[in-house]
Amino acid sequence: MRLLPAWLLAATACASQHALSTRMLDSIMARQQGIVDSGAASSTLESGILAQAFEYAMAQYPAAKARYGGYLSSVLDKASASFANASNITVQVSGALVRHADPATGAWWQIVTLPGVGANYLESSSTALFTFALLKALRTGLLCGRTPDYRGTALRAYNYTVGRFVTDTGNGTIGFDKTVSVCSLNSSASFEYYTTRPLVPNSLLGESAFVLAALEVERLA
Repeated sequence: MRLLPAWLLAATACASQHALSTRMLDSIMARQQGIVDSGAASSTLESGILAQAFEYAMAQYPAAKARYGGYLSSVLDKASASFANASNITVQVSGALVRHADPATGAWWQIVTLPGVGANYLESSSTALFTFALLKALRTGLLCGRTPDYRGTALRAYNYTVGRFVTDTGNGTIGFDKTVSVCSLNSSASFEYYTTRPLVPNSLLGESAFVLAALEVERLA
């Protein structure tokens, strides 16, 4: 079961100009809270990291692919009746993200819960999306406090992103590297599948995530 369709990220990003109906957003928030409470999170090695897909009736690979950032960032716009659910979900997932950031770099692994295993690697688009989501949640009041260190975690990830994922093309422009291509659920959904998908330079999936993260960092100035 998909946690949230990708279009919701775009829809909520412009919610201030094109508001989703309160009824629709309330329904979405209730569904997502139900997924969290049902055990989808604990099914992933009790990590608190939600699986990209979850279905009780099917065997699932017990690890979490990183780029579900659309899920977290999609709940970050305030809506009166939905804010409590959005905040609860954001706190739960954000705490897990802080715990699973790579200690050496601050970035996140493609398979979040299996750092350094086999062909697993630090993935750029998810790192940028998580940076964006943590900082936006702090800005909008969905996260607060200094423990866990949401802000420090996000900024450390951002600094690594700028230093390692952003590339100098040599012609006065920059590129963005280490972004995994689309990972379909119509697959084996195995560790091998997720860690052998092609890495695409200058992918829109990575570049757009980095722009969102950079805009949130600029707001801190």
